[in-house]
Amino acid sequence: MALQVLVYILLLGSSLRLQSVTGRKIVGNKTDRLALLDFKKQIYDPFGVLISWNDSIHFCHWVGITCGHRHQQRVIGLDLEGKDLGGIISPSIGNFTFLHSLNIANNSFHGKIPQEIGNLVRLQYIDFTNNTIEGELPTNLANCTRLREILFSYKNFVGNIPVELFTSLSKLEIISIKYNGLTGEIPASFENISSIQVITLCDNGLQGSIPESLGQLTNLMCLSLCLNKLSGMFPVSLSNLSFLQVISLGENELHGSIPESLVHLTNLYYLSVYQNKLSRMVPVSLYNLSSLEVISLGQNQFHDNLPRDIGLTLNPNLKVLQIGSNFFSGRISDLFSLVSAPSLNYVDLSHNQFNGMLDDFSHNNKLVGKIPNSTYNGTNLEVLDLSCNKLSGVVPKCFGCVVIGNLSILNLEWKNLHGPIPDAYTEGCKLQIVQVNGNQLEGTLPRSLENCKDMEVLDVGNNQLSCTFPFWLENLPQLCRLVLKSNKFYGPIIQKSKAVDSHSPFPMLHVFDISLNSFTGKLPLEYICQWKSMLVTYIPQLVNYIGSDSGYQVTLEIVIKGISLEMKKVIETFTTINLSYNKFRGIISVAIGELKALMGLNLSSNDLIGQIPSSLAQLIWLESLDLSRNSLSGEIPQQLGSLTFLEVLNLSQNHLIGMILQGNQFGTFSIASYEGNEGLCGFPLPKRCGVLERAPLTPALTLEKQEEDFTSILDWRFVIAGYCSEVIIGMVIGQTMFWWIIGCFNLTSRMKKFKPKQRSKKSKRHGRVK
Repeated sequence: MALQVLVYILLLGSSLRLQSVTGRKIVGNKTDRLALLDFKKQIYDPFGVLISWNDSIHFCHWVGITCGHRHQQRVIGLDLEGKDLGGIISPSIGNFTFLHSLNIANNSFHGKIPQEIGNLVRLQYIDFTNNTIEGELPTNLANCTRLREILFSYKNFVGNIPVELFTSLSKLEIISIKYNGLTGEIPASFENISSIQVITLCDNGLQGSIPESLGQLTNLMCLSLCLNKLSGMFPVSLSNLSFLQVISLGENELHGSIPESLVHLTNLYYLSVYQNKLSRMVPVSLYNLSSLEVISLGQNQFHDNLPRDIGLTLNPNLKVLQIGSNFFSGRISDLFSLVSAPSLNYVDLSHNQFNGMLDDFSHNNKLVGKIPNSTYNGTNLEVLDLSCNKLSGVVPKCFGCVVIGNLSILNLEWKNLHGPIPDAYTEGCKLQIVQVNGNQLEGTLPRSLENCKDMEVLDVGNNQLSCTFPFWLENLPQLCRLVLKSNKFYGPIIQKSKAVDSHSPFPMLHVFDISLNSFTGKLPLEYICQWKSMLVTYIPQLVNYIGSDSGYQVTLEIVIKGISLEMKKVIETFTTINLSYNKFRGIISVAIGELKALMGLNLSSNDLIGQIPSSLAQLIWLESLDLSRNSLSGEIPQQLGSLTFLEVLNLSQNHLIGMILQGNQFGTFSIASYEGNEGLCGFPLPKRCGVLERAPLTPALTLEKQEEDFTSILDWRFVIAGYCSEVIIGMVIGQTMFWWIIGCFNLTSRMKKFKPKQRSKKSKRHGRVK
């Protein structure tokens, strides 16, 4: 009997344990379980991530749920980051009263944050980054007095920053609410949070000045307020923050100068105040501040000279020197040592007023013994932008691979450089972007550029280079943009591909501009149709920008209707061909319809004949088409009416005939798109199809003629009105008289007919009366 009881007890225990595991009888806090299920009801879960949220297992084992050790069966962590979830945040979120961490970042939640969020009094960490949540910041969040981190970036929050958040959240260490739509001023109550270490409010619409009270946040390490509308002076009080490492105030409306006392920040390694209205002088000691790694002062109004021998006195830890788009002037007395600094990898001195001879820098005998031997094996410099200054001379050979072996971006645009491009690019060349547009360079393209297998952009436009088409560039597999415009290149482009893979020359080329040269022969359309990048039919929504990996911004100059426009970023999928202003002859091949990726096509100012091929209608992404100043004939193909993306059209100065297409995009083009084609007719031209046009009158005669015509019209109106009224009156009178005569005639006839009978009745009546 005792043995049976023991077996029964063991079986009962196993059953209870099994029930607790399988969920037949849930053991734990019902409030949290029901709140989680209610929270799930408001979630869109296309991939079934939350399929485990059911009664088959205990909720502490559900995906994204963490229960506490001290308070068992209570949810202390909810982590659903990057689960591709959507929907709204249920008010039941307020029932997780033991919650310490809440993370739903990188999803597609929308709607507003419920006010019940204020019930989470134990909450320490909240991350709603990268959703589409909107509305104002919840003021009830101030009840969560234990909060240490608030991460609300990349959403749609609007309105002011609640002052209440910074009067009670005394333990807050990190607040990041960047890339939203916040307005108003930065609350001065930030000074109450002595524990705060990181403040990131970039890319909002904040206004007003930066509070000087921020200088009381003694633990502050990062202050990032860029991309707002902040004004006023650079806050001098920031110089008191000994732990400050990052200052990012770029793209605001700050004015004044950088305070000299800023150099006391011995821990500062990042300083960015680009695109403001700061002026005056830059503290010299700022350049050799030992901790500073990034100096970004670009797009301000600084008028200063660089310190003498800057390359030799620059602090050894500096990695980025960005002072472009200012009013810096004078000679760069030690450029060679600057680009040879051991740690420096990004130098932008563009759009200033520096002067001097570049070739002097590379042959400066005073540098002997001052540059370490390791320099000649390649420095760490990756980006060098000296464009748009007053520098002159030749392109130094040190800008090749001999000295700056790690250089990936070289921009020497719009200066007064002359001579040849140095043939100094050896195997292992790391150049990705070379821009020397707008100089007076001569000679040929150096064949050693073929060694730069990572080349993405080669822009040598607006120079005096002279040679035939460089077919050897086919061997650059990453080349996206090739600009040879406005040089002295010549000859036909008919050579068959001789690349290693003869079936795919220029596999990545998207921008091809050889305009304003002396190329001859027929259009190289068959050759271009071998380029895979010109044939793709799908343009992805998520695109990259050339040079984006290094943070460097590449520009692209395009010509529309004779006007040069500059694109600040070159999208890898922006595909354009410009063969204008050459000496190409013959017809436009129907093969052009195979270039389905084209968004811009310019064949103007050549000697092209024949008709416009209807296969152009296959270029469904085409936005700009210029065939002007040729000898094209025939009608405009009706099929072009299907180009719904076409915004710019120029067919002027040809021999086209027939009616201009109507409807869709063609209803938006002006006369300038068609002028110079005597055979064209229809809107917007004044010539109407099928109607003989009279010679136009002079303005004076036209006005006089209009007055005469108007007077004669009025005269005829009166005549016609008078004639019609007389006719109508005459008809009415005639009809009236006719019926009056008929009536009189009928009355007379009746009187004669009934006269005796009437008399007898009368006499009879008289007799009765008597």
